[in-house]
Amino acid sequence: MRRSVVLLLVALALATRVHAESVVDRIVGPTSTGAPLALNGVGVHTIGVLAFAAGVPIGLELAGRSVTQPQVITATGVRLRVVLDALVAAEPRYEWREDDGVVVIRPREAWIRNDLILDIPVVAVKRADIQAIDAVVIVRHLFDQSGVPTGLSDTKRFSIDLPPGRLIDFLNGIVRAHGSLAWMLDPVSRDSSVGFIDFIADASGLGVGIPRSIVDQPRVLGLGSSPQAWVEDAGRSPLDRIVGPNRDGEPLVVSGIFRLPELAAAAGVPIGVQLARPANPADTPTVSVAATGIPLRAVLSTLVAQDRRYEWREMGGVIVVRPTDAWTDFDDPLSKRVDMVRLENATVSEAIDAVLSVFGSFARRAPLGDVRRITVHLPGATRLDLLNAIVRAHGELCWQWEGLAQRDPYAPEYSHSVSFTLFGGAGLGFAVP
Repeated sequence: MRRSVVLLLVALALATRVHAESVVDRIVGPTSTGAPLALNGVGVHTIGVLAFAAGVPIGLELAGRSVTQPQVITATGVRLRVVLDALVAAEPRYEWREDDGVVVIRPREAWIRNDLILDIPVVAVKRADIQAIDAVVIVRHLFDQSGVPTGLSDTKRFSIDLPPGRLIDFLNGIVRAHGSLAWMLDPVSRDSSVGFIDFIADASGLGVGIPRSIVDQPRVLGLGSSPQAWVEDAGRSPLDRIVGPNRDGEPLVVSGIFRLPELAAAAGVPIGVQLARPANPADTPTVSVAATGIPLRAVLSTLVAQDRRYEWREMGGVIVVRPTDAWTDFDDPLSKRVDMVRLENATVSEAIDAVLSVFGSFARRAPLGDVRRITVHLPGATRLDLLNAIVRAHGELCWQWEGLAQRDPYAPEYSHSVSFTLFGGAGLGFAVP
């Protein structure tokens, strides 16, 4: 009898511990910019930021246009379970459930009926070292689509090894492996599609149209020769790395100095670019370099040979391309000195805010929701050193600097712009003095 009581107590303790460790019991944090998160309903503008702030993957099947009055729901500092209950209480059409660490929100009736889209069978899928943008590529290949997507901000790397199952299982498996990514199904018919599947990282998302033929003629979805993502070759120096293909597996052609973020992503090396301002834009040299399969050093040398206004240098693991004269011009804007900058475990948004503050810009709270965090300790240096330190610490980020063609009459002191682009293609630009 005593042994039975002990076993029962142990079982209850384990059950209590499992419940306590459930993802829906996590406390929701702030947004990627550090601001408190407040939600006003279930939708595309809710799902990604909630997943990011809670650090919990989420899936959402939309039920069409909301028919209820929006309610502001405070999320930061509140348990995710409480936030989810408040969301579905405000929009009773929905019901949420947890599926092995993934929170899935669907119309109530969708939980008990067959779904023409989410129940489509999918073959086993195994991919290593992918990013959120690669998930979009994979889904495109499921639907026999190609093309190079850009626009997702997160650079976290993860792997998937998913058994055969339904499309909803496949989507849950991807966001589960990532940890804070969201998927969304918008089943509204548009043109030749029966809906869209989006992957959302914080406030940025990218969708794939679902062809009507997938529903009209059901079949098992497979990937065929879906490309593998670029995998870093740690054994090579940055300049000796072989440039890979673009995200869709097609050969990369660099068609201008301003397209260098694409080269950075294909080579796995952060790049900074200071664009020259041509006296006549029509006189800008035509640049076109087939880069895939070529060492990065050779691609860079070919680019500047075609556009002789520029010179490139490697600066501590960051490739920097600048107008030739800028390298020796102490009056160049990037040669200006800046005070010490110290960032500890900062988000990309916080790092960009720090750069803008140092540069004297009033723009703040850059909404670039990458879960990767960086640390930078930079003593007094130049603007160029600061930009390099940020992208070097991140590893999959590029910077670009250029003069403004036209100044804002209300802020004439803003004569330049600085932008940051993640390897996934998402980026932000800001006017600076």
